[in-house]
Formats: sequence, C-alpha cells, structure tokens
Amino acid sequence: MPNPTDTKARSSFHADIPLRAGEPCCWKNHSRNVLREVIGYLDYKASQNPEQRFVWASVDTIVKHCNQYRKEKKKYSKAAVEKALRELRELGIIARVPEMEWQGKLLRGHLVAPHDTSCHAEDGRCRYVAGGLIGPPFDKKPGRRFLSVKFYSPARSGVSGGDKP
Repeated sequence: MPNPTDTKARSSFHADIPLRAGEPCCWKNHSRNVLREVIGYLDYKASQNPEQRFVWASVDTIVKHCNQYRKEKKKYSKAAVEKALRELRELGIIARVPEMEWQGKLLRGHLVAPHDTSCHAEDGRCRYVAGGLIGPPFDKKPGRRFLSVKFYSPARSGVSGGDKP
C-alpha cells in the first residue's frame, strides 16, 4: 500500500491536519480537489445508513455530484473520479463491494469506513492511522457477497476532535 504521507503520491490527501476548535473532523478535511468531493459525497450517503455505511452509487452518479470548487458547477471528469475512488480504496477508506444484500436487493457499491475508526485526534491535530477497510474480508475476492456489515466505534478518547485542542 502506498504511503499516505508521501506528498508526491498523495498530494490531495493529508494524513495529519490541524483541528478547528470546537468542530469535529471528517474525511473531507483530510482531502482536496476531486478526492474531497468524492469522499464528501460517499461519506454523506454512508451516513444515511450508519450501521452498514453502504453506498450503491455508480461512478456516473458520483460524477454528477462532484463539482469543481469555484468553477461554476463544472463537473470533474469520469477518469478523475475513478482515480479518486482508486486512491480511496488503496488507503482503505472505501472498499468496493461486488454484491451486497441491502433492503432485500442485491446491489453493487462501496463501503465507507467511518472517519473515527481510521483517525486519531490529539494535541490539536487529527492523524490518519490506518484504513478501516483493509485486509479480510475486504481483500480482492471475486464474487464475494456481503450479507451485512456493521462498524463499531472503538471506545477510546481523542477521536475526531473529542479532545478539545
């Protein structure tokens, strides 16, 4: 897995960021440009189903919701969105799911790791520790079907701005 702190490889992802006083951190705060738009959309959709955090949006749907900042609603290209999805998968922030049973239907989509399971806040900074969606069962296994997935928040202090800087 590429090093998320390598600025040449990950110029749009920042593993270590300052916290804003009184505001919780989120994935968008760690990202810029198309990566920020893509994770922002996926995290928003995943928050609507907080237990499983499953998003069934296609790449074309994600493109429709990702606008370039200050470019009068100009959309990012499909290739740029696909590259951002690939980076997020490499970081373990999302995992592609070929088939998941959701509300009685089999759907394709992505699981989105909660920010608090991958980052730790202390000393006024939020640090990306490790992706929450790396390793079994999220390795590439063709034809794998997920019936359900649940995320559990670790009981630890200092997550997502829980400690006031």
